Amino acid sequence: MGPIWTDFTTLITIVLADTGTRFMVHKHVAHDRSPFLEACLQEGFKEGQEQKITIKDWDADQSMQLLVAWLYQGKEALQFTSASNDVDTKRSSTFATQQQLTKLYLLADRFLISKLKNDVIDYLDDNGPRQRLSVWAMGMLWADGPAECHLKTYILHKTARDLKRRSKRNEALAEGQKERLPTKLIKLIGDYPEFAQALVEMMVAGAPEYHDISRYYEHDGEEEDRTTKAEEEHTVTMASELIDDGSSGTEEL
Repeated sequence: MGPIWTDFTTLITIVLADTGTRFMVHKHVAHDRSPFLEACLQEGFKEGQEQKITIKDWDADQSMQLLVAWLYQGKEALQFTSASNDVDTKRSSTFATQQQLTKLYLLADRFLISKLKNDVIDYLDDNGPRQRLSVWAMGMLWADGPAECHLKTYILHKTARDLKRRSKRNEALAEGQKERLPTKLIKLIGDYPEFAQALVEMMVAGAPEYHDISRYYEHDGEEEDRTTKAEEEHTVTMASELIDDGSSGTEEL
């Protein structure tokens, strides 16, 4: 059973600076679901006085729309289906979903919503634990994601297991029949040396066998530490802008 909200009288506005798209969310829902929003919308900040927060450097309206849907519906908001029976179409749909979910994971990280991040990992694992992951999504995660990230660990473990299975299959094949690494994966390894290094270390250490998915969850203690840090950083930013231009706070994060 999800949370029970009783106050639907006050709305906050979330604005994406890059696109100008505005999302309206009930204040109590936002506070309950996102420690980031709860911290930034305190009355001491300009955002709290205006009940509006502007998010810069984010132009993905669809992932923001998914996040808002999740605030109200929880895991039920993460429903993606392909009506086609064509294998290639289904694979393309799967990769598109993975890309969308990776963007959502990064947005959830920005909003400090551990439960949503865990739901994304659950969805990825429930809907294709043995399927290949979108290399585009992996590249985006290593390009834009935080240095330490549970989804990165999940991807590294999954990729290492996939490569291990590929190697075993190749042992039984003649030289001309052996499977080669996907070109996109080779490019990813070349573009992101930190991914390549982590993957090699994982392969040397031995890729863990199939697992308890909860090992990739973010837990409450981690969220509390990051919430405190977000509050401190937001206060420092606000103080800095007060010194620079005499404003009463900062509008963009």
